[in-house]
Amino acid sequence: MDLSIITNNLNTIFVVLFYFTIILLVYLNRKKFEIQSGFIALKRTKIGLKIIKSIGTKHRELIKILGYIGIGIGFIGMFFVSYLLIDNLFKLITIPGTQSQIAPALPGIKIPGSPIYIPLIIGWLALFIVVLVHEFSHGIVATANGIKVKSSGIVFFGPIMGAFVEPDEKALVKKPDVVQYSVFAAGPFSNVLLSIAAFLIVLLVISPLLGALTNPVGFSFDDVSKGLPAAKAGIKPGMVFIRVNGNEVNSSSFFINLMENSLPNEIIILETQTQRFELTTGQNPVNNSKGYAGISGIRTEFKVKPNLNGLWFLYPILSHFGELLFWVYFLSLGIGIINLLPLGPIDGGRILQVSLLKIKGKKKGLSLWTKLSFFFLLLLLLNIFLPLVLSTLRKIF
Repeated sequence: MDLSIITNNLNTIFVVLFYFTIILLVYLNRKKFEIQSGFIALKRTKIGLKIIKSIGTKHRELIKILGYIGIGIGFIGMFFVSYLLIDNLFKLITIPGTQSQIAPALPGIKIPGSPIYIPLIIGWLALFIVVLVHEFSHGIVATANGIKVKSSGIVFFGPIMGAFVEPDEKALVKKPDVVQYSVFAAGPFSNVLLSIAAFLIVLLVISPLLGALTNPVGFSFDDVSKGLPAAKAGIKPGMVFIRVNGNEVNSSSFFINLMENSLPNEIIILETQTQRFELTTGQNPVNNSKGYAGISGIRTEFKVKPNLNGLWFLYPILSHFGELLFWVYFLSLGIGIINLLPLGPIDGGRILQVSLLKIKGKKKGLSLWTKLSFFFLLLLLLNIFLPLVLSTLRKIF
């Protein structure tokens, strides 16, 4: 059996065991959790409340100002994510073969119909950091505005772990609208700031350090989609390519540029140290005039410089830390934006609710808010599950 197939099978088994273990541990300790809706398990604690109170009171005025800035970001994000979902769904319906840009954040699980794959361990760690910052930010802004935070804790949505803080809702609804907006927008706004910080650290610190320590030696792919040109050519994830069409290539930029300018039915020769692959491009599902290979996650591969072999241990440390920061950047931006969707109990929905109650009054405002929440819930579900349905139908027919 092919080594890559064995590796993929082992990875699948590990992912299944990982999630099964989490579910089993939560089930065995179910008496310590509050179970909601049959699959949500909450455990309330006081962990972090002293830190939240200290930051919220010590830097009260600065946090209030940041909270007010976050309101603007919140409303802009609400309109942006609404447009994003509508545009993505339109492309899924009208452009055959389009991959959805909206997918659940499930580390270790390849979602059919989506180009996004989040590695298991680093993905989980990044996801927890993102959610922790998101929730603590709600608590800090609430504290700065004189609203008590009653509890914090962990929450499991099935096997996916998160964190939460619980401000005093009765005190919150009595506050002026601008304060409520700032508390609800605090989580997504902090995610945007975290995303920017992670990106800048990778760009200005990690990348230069790796550049000083290593030499680029080729490029590889994180994912090769089954049934598409690259897979048909025998190319597999993780292979390191050093030549393209006879040209020596030590980074991903040459190949990325080549694919961007390729045409359908164009032959591209890729070579590793020991193998040669002939790839015939397909038709790009988004732009029929361009070529398509069915690959994602094109990355440059590096090797420690010969004169720095004594520092070889720094490479995996910097590399893994850089990968963690990349996923913090990616997930923080995605979670921050999706939380501004004007849907029910999430942040965007709470902002919309306050706005509609102010504009339409309590009865009409709640009625309109409920209708809009159902509409955006349907829109979100279509964006997530339609690619799964289309991917399954393509395999059958």
